[in-house]
Amino acid sequence: MGKRDTVWHDFLQDNGRYADIINAFGLEGEQVVTANDIIEADSKARTRLRDEVRKVVFGVSFAVIGIENQDKIDYSMVERIMRYESIRYDEDRKRICAYNKRNSNGLNGGEYMYKFQKTDKLHPVITFVIYCGKEPWDAATSIKGLVNTTEIPEKLLGFMSDYKINVVDVRHNPDVINKLKTDVRDVLEIIRCSEDKDGLNRLLSGQNRLIVLNEVAYNLAKEYANLTDVDIEPDEKGEYDMCKAWEDMRTDSINEGKIEGKILARYEDGMAIDDIAIKTGQTVDFVKDTLKNNGLVKA
Repeated sequence: MGKRDTVWHDFLQDNGRYADIINAFGLEGEQVVTANDIIEADSKARTRLRDEVRKVVFGVSFAVIGIENQDKIDYSMVERIMRYESIRYDEDRKRICAYNKRNSNGLNGGEYMYKFQKTDKLHPVITFVIYCGKEPWDAATSIKGLVNTTEIPEKLLGFMSDYKINVVDVRHNPDVINKLKTDVRDVLEIIRCSEDKDGLNRLLSGQNRLIVLNEVAYNLAKEYANLTDVDIEPDEKGEYDMCKAWEDMRTDSINEGKIEGKILARYEDGMAIDDIAIKTGQTVDFVKDTLKNNGLVKA
């Protein structure tokens, strides 16, 4: 599991966030699912095949809802999700068949042979793909978009079953992000703007609202906002001010630029490397690396 997968996993352990994603992406922002409706899936459903999967209670029934996070486009994603969901349906069917085998009185015909009654029903399986990549999602979102239909008669293709997946393209679909109610919105907005310095600056300038995240959300956000080298302390609640982190990063960048400029200017004036280090308050190695990076001394 890569670092981003790990921080995503930690982030989605919070049932409130999981419910928020389902409400925003699956229920058009309607507040139907709560944290109390989210329960752990059984051990088979929680295999490494899936990123995240939970049972979500609706009255006396439940649906199995998975969340997959993607940074890169998987052009076979439709088949992969179809396979994940098919495995889950098969597990559900086997569970029902095992129960009916133990309680086979009254079964006859096909019900007795296959141990599946006319009244038996599987639980719905739904998957949301949260795509955070830089390029717009251009992979197929249904199985018909993945198969080669060259010279296949159109009438015959009409009998082919389609299978669709639900992809949320974070960087190119801001409207759905606005339906989120928890810190998932803050994190996804940061991800959406992470390649747009002006947009990220507007978001994290604190002009519209402060963005304060707990440690888990902060760890995920800074992975995308290039803040991994910024070291800020949490407040008394253990929360991190993203606006401060952004300002610290900008200040560090400005200062580094000023220091680099001073090193280059002094070197061009003929000052020795050791003397430059003393004058700028940097190590000799730092001065040498700066000069190497600017092509003024050999690597």
